[in-house]
Amino acid sequence: MKNNLLKLITTKVATTVLLCLVLSTATYAQTSAFQVTSTSGGFVAPSMTSTQRGAISTPATGSLVYQTDAPAGYYYYDGTQWLQVVAGSSSAVSSFSGGTTGLTPSSATTGSITLNGTLNVSNGGTGQSSYTDGQLLIGNSTNNTLSKSTLTAGTGITITNGGGSISIANTNTPNTGSGTANYNTYWTGTNALGSEQYTATSRGGLGANLTAGAIGAIPYASSTTAYSTLPAVAAGSYLRSAGTGTAPVWSTLTLPNSAEQGNLLSATASNTISATSTPTLGLAGTTKGTLGFSGSTSGTVTIQPQAAAGTYNFNLPTTAGTSGQFLISGGGSAAPMTWSTLTQSGTTVYQTASVTPTTTTYSILTGLTTTFTADANHLYFISTHGCIVDPASSTGKSVNSVIGIYVDGVALTNGGFQTTSAQNLSTTSIWTYGPWSITGIVSLSAGSHTIDVRGNRLASSNVDNPQIGGGTGTGCQGALTVLTLTK
Repeated sequence: MKNNLLKLITTKVATTVLLCLVLSTATYAQTSAFQVTSTSGGFVAPSMTSTQRGAISTPATGSLVYQTDAPAGYYYYDGTQWLQVVAGSSSAVSSFSGGTTGLTPSSATTGSITLNGTLNVSNGGTGQSSYTDGQLLIGNSTNNTLSKSTLTAGTGITITNGGGSISIANTNTPNTGSGTANYNTYWTGTNALGSEQYTATSRGGLGANLTAGAIGAIPYASSTTAYSTLPAVAAGSYLRSAGTGTAPVWSTLTLPNSAEQGNLLSATASNTISATSTPTLGLAGTTKGTLGFSGSTSGTVTIQPQAAAGTYNFNLPTTAGTSGQFLISGGGSAAPMTWSTLTQSGTTVYQTASVTPTTTTYSILTGLTTTFTADANHLYFISTHGCIVDPASSTGKSVNSVIGIYVDGVALTNGGFQTTSAQNLSTTSIWTYGPWSITGIVSLSAGSHTIDVRGNRLASSNVDNPQIGGGTGTGCQGALTVLTLTK
């Protein structure tokens, strides 16, 4: 140690005692409580370990020590804790953490701090620490991470992964061809291209240039290599062919805006089509309407009226009828036609006993009555025959009778009656016979009907009463026949 003048100077200022230790001849500061002045040595603070420093009981604020173990350096007590004196900072770092970055600090409070680990994605990192050549980072929503992946080669593609690079190559044979600017490109063969100004019809094009027309115009081929447009016309017109090699034309035809289910389209006026369920074929006074049906193999059946057709309804029945039946008109208007069977049948009944009337009142001839069910589709033929006689023993007498046909108790007025006479000519009782034969055709309503034959005694008879007809085996036995005829 150099020989320096050691001076201990004590100065009392007011009540304060200033102690100044001077190791040189330098002048000490009047305001310092303790001053060490030297130009060849330094001040050495108390040295100790961190354990020793921590063992100081109730250190005074501002206490200064030098810690010899890590982290070594000067520490001062700020009244609450010991802080390391760090160059360029007014305070020391007491602790350090990597937080949520995924990094771990290598040092807690001083010196160079190294962060170790992998920085995660949420803090701007990748979350990865190693890679292979050609790997890419792909976002993964699971846990908000980045996954490592490599490209997969497709058909005709090769992928070469290098350090920091990826090479993608096409192994297919390149397509070749040539064409003209602004022309359409198309495949002419395998891996070969060509071009054409207008797309050919074989490839779905028009094969020629088409100049756009006005709104609503319709294009059409005006030649084998050109197109034109047909201008739009008034609403309701329709497009009609004008023949081979000629442009189409617009025609006027009024069509209905709507139609009901089951309607047919019918021309109700010139160039006017209507939807109707009751169309009329033909035009009265001009064209006869016909309806034709062609067979699946040959032939055509045509239904048509007479040229001077009447006006009536052809109303079909509500049922299909049965095999062999035919339709009979119901008389037009709303009356429907009915099904009828072509039949012809009849019945004959015979007199079982004679009848001898004594007055002009008509009596039913015994056995000459029949009841049956008729329908409106048939006519009925009625016939009766027999004879009368004067059976009295007196001679020179005569008897007269009227024989008639009755339907449901009502006389058949037109041709339904016949007058007949018989005589007894001599004393030997030679009789004459008075025959009757009556026929008629009637139309009956549907339902049950009764037909019978009746006779009486005319007042012109000479004394005797007539014997009308007879029983089985007699010559004058009467008969009644009713035949069913188809209308």
